[in-house]
Amino acid sequence: MLRHLHPLLLHALALLPPSRIGSAPVRYMTKNQQKKERRMKAAKQVEAKTEEVVAQQEEPEQAPIISRKRKTKKISEPSSAKSESSMKAEKEKEKEKEREREREREREREKEEEKKRKEEEKRLEQEKAQKKEEANWI
Repeated sequence: MLRHLHPLLLHALALLPPSRIGSAPVRYMTKNQQKKERRMKAAKQVEAKTEEVVAQQEEPEQAPIISRKRKTKKISEPSSAKSESSMKAEKEKEKEKEREREREREREREKEEEKKRKEEEKRLEQEKAQKKEEANWI
């Protein structure tokens, strides 16, 4: 509208107070375009932040610790210097140790059974005593 006017007239119009009609500055972008641009900038910033977070989370994951490994007895391989008799003696000793361990386990089982039996006897005696008391009350 004002573009076809004389440049001096345009200069005079620019000096007029802003309350006059048509004195507002010329907009190169509509309000809608400015709004859209602001939204796009904000979306780009959010996207850049998420990329940073993803980049930080790409560290290798460590597998969970299941349990400690139990120590195992190393089986020594017979050397050529050992004689067959010494190897047989060692095997016999190992067998004897295993038998002793088995006997110890058996003793432990017997102790547990004895303990359970005594507890059961004690419980039965308590029940009998309780029944006698109930009979005395009646």
